[in-house]
Amino acid sequence: PIVLTKYLRLQQISSGIAGDADGVQHNLIEPRYNTRIRAVRDILENEARGKTIIAARFRKSIDNLYEVLSQDYKCVKIVGGMDKELPAIKERFNEGNAEVLIGQCNVLAYGHTLCGPDSNPCDNMIHYERNFSLLDQAQIECRPEKYGRDVTTSHYDFFASDMDRYILKALIKKEDAATSLMGYAREHGILNSTEL
Repeated sequence: PIVLTKYLRLQQISSGIAGDADGVQHNLIEPRYNTRIRAVRDILENEARGKTIIAARFRKSIDNLYEVLSQDYKCVKIVGGMDKELPAIKERFNEGNAEVLIGQCNVLAYGHTLCGPDSNPCDNMIHYERNFSLLDQAQIECRPEKYGRDVTTSHYDFFASDMDRYILKALIKKEDAATSLMGYAREHGILNSTEL
């Protein structure tokens, strides 16, 4: 538990956040100057074509992203404890004018279709922060998918620190172990012919 807590704190610091002794989170840098948030803005301005989902782990990160991005984009956010508001927020993203949805990883993972309308599909996913759960990450990556619609989704990962790399490498190792157990090849996504 102590090691995981240290990893959690290091990940927060790489996002420009630190907690005090009482557990209250504070920004280490003003959100508008945060280079990680500036990179998100760069992706939205220069790469993204349709709607975009941004997955973040920490509420303070979500609040910071919302504060900065909502100045130029129609944003919505979903975090834990929003059960009553979720249907309206999802409708605004899927059918309405919301361009960016910022969501907490463990909330985004299950029970949501966030694909946008056929005329303006969600074709971008920014992994602002990740957690160590391969199941959560696999589910989050599926949020923009819709049965019967073939839209390529661009996924963007952040490597702002060694901690970000460590988390992504851990997830890749977990995925490789799972696919190997099932006899699948990462390169092809199909069963190895020698296994048949």
